[in-house]
Amino acid sequence: MVRSTGHHFASAGHVLSACSVICVAGILFVSGATHAQGARQAQRTNRLLEVGQGHADAGNPGSAVGFFREAIQVSPNDPRGYVALAEAYLTIDQVSNALEVTESGLRRRPGDRALGWVHARVLISANDPRADTALARISRRYPRFLPARWVTARRAQAKGNWSIALAMYRALVRFETDDKKRAEARQMVGALLRLTTLDPLVTRCAREPTALERALCDRNR
Repeated sequence: MVRSTGHHFASAGHVLSACSVICVAGILFVSGATHAQGARQAQRTNRLLEVGQGHADAGNPGSAVGFFREAIQVSPNDPRGYVALAEAYLTIDQVSNALEVTESGLRRRPGDRALGWVHARVLISANDPRADTALARISRRYPRFLPARWVTARRAQAKGNWSIALAMYRALVRFETDDKKRAEARQMVGALLRLTTLDPLVTRCAREPTALERALCDRNR
C-alpha cells in the first residue's frame, strides 16, 4: 500500500511538472507575441508620421491629415500623432478641429509637454480665455521650457499684466541660453521694474519715459 501511494505521488508530481512547463511556455509565447505586435505597431506608427510629415513639410498639410489620423488610430496613446494632426489643422486654419484633437490627446496623455504646448497655441488661435491657464500649467511643469515663457510674457505685457510679465522675463533671464534673447529679457525686466516700483504707473507714464517704457505705457492704454 505504501509503495502504491508513493507511486501515485510520483505520478502526480510528473503531471504538475508537465503542466508547469506548458504554462510557462504559454506565457512566454504570449509575451513574445505581444512584444512583436507592439514592435509592428510602433513601426507602422512611425512610418505614418514620417509620410504625413513629408506632406506637411512639402506644403501640403491637408494631405498629411489622413496619415496623422491613421497614426492616432494605430497608437492612440502616442502623443505624437495628436501633436502632428493639430499642427496640420492649425496650418490650414481649422482651429476647431485642432482643439478637438488636442483635447482628445490630453485625455490620454495629460502631462505630455509637446501636446500641452500645441494645445495652448490652439487656444490662443481660438481666442479662448483658457489659453493663459494652459500656458501657466506648462511653465509650472516645465520651468525651462522657454517658448511658453516668452509667449506668456508678451501676452501679459500686451494686456498690461505687468507683474506676470515681470515674473516671466525674470525667469527668462535666468534660463535663456541665447545671449541676444537673454539681453532682451533683462532689458524688459529693467523697464518693468522702473514702471512698477519707482513711481506710480500713471505718474511714470505721464512723465518722460524712455522709448521702451513709452511702448509699454502705450500698450497698456
